[in-house]
Amino acid sequence: MQAMLRMAGPTRALLLCLLTQLCTCMRAREQLTEADLRSAEWAQLPSIGAPRSRCHDLSGYETQDVFPTRSPLLVADHLISLVAGKRFGEVGTRNGDIMGCVSRFAASVTAIEMDRAHCRVLRERGFTVICRDFMSLRPHEFPQVDVLYWWPQMSWAQNEAWMEHTAQAYEALNQTVQVVVGFDSHWAADMTSLPRMMRRFRGHAVKRVFFDEGGTWQDMFKLMRTEFRPGHWGVFHLAHFYIGAHTSFARRRSSELRSPRASFDACGNFRNPMSPPQEAPCPLRFIKDEAMRG
Repeated sequence: MQAMLRMAGPTRALLLCLLTQLCTCMRAREQLTEADLRSAEWAQLPSIGAPRSRCHDLSGYETQDVFPTRSPLLVADHLISLVAGKRFGEVGTRNGDIMGCVSRFAASVTAIEMDRAHCRVLRERGFTVICRDFMSLRPHEFPQVDVLYWWPQMSWAQNEAWMEHTAQAYEALNQTVQVVVGFDSHWAADMTSLPRMMRRFRGHAVKRVFFDEGGTWQDMFKLMRTEFRPGHWGVFHLAHFYIGAHTSFARRRSSELRSPRASFDACGNFRNPMSPPQEAPCPLRFIKDEAMRG
């Protein structure tokens, strides 16, 4: 607690936000009993507003997972509008529900998945699979894609590290890709990461996806106990970036290497706990300075 009090105001606020969400969910989980679940007999009326994914209308298409085990299926509908006739890649594909739909419209698809069991499933579904830790890939091992998508489990650590890794690889390959990153509005860490990513990597657009993948009130209570989310529905954000050669981020990064845009001399040992280990100290101050410079 003393260490938290010594943190800078913005960092302390972010950390308190995450801790409050976690404590609230854990308290609700402890108060909910199996008897509560068995006695719940409310009628589940049809939802209003969230559209049906076009993936369900594809012949022979079936899903193996449901949100939040994977991204909402409506994410595939938006990705289709970006990749029709182009090359698509996904990092952390799991069992391939999103890719299975997008593959019907893309010129080619490539999954990057480190779990060997999921790799087997993906190969059985006929996808090209790179069964490796994404961060272990060298530039020449990156997939040849036009659009790359991910929604990581640990957004506070993975999003920025993955984007830096992607930018370096495609700059070395002299290629430009559009990267789309998912953010769940139910998860405070995702929503903290979203504005950081947009500022740092020069994101150009964010799309909101309203979705409802079904389930009952009983399912909602069970998810609160296991996933800290209220159900298989919600609002999902898709952030868009152009990464690689000949992009504004590449030009900005080259300029920063020649002339740093912020000084970290007075930071001492302070480090934002939301940042990856390799990031420079005082990242919140750095982002603020960058935003002011416009």
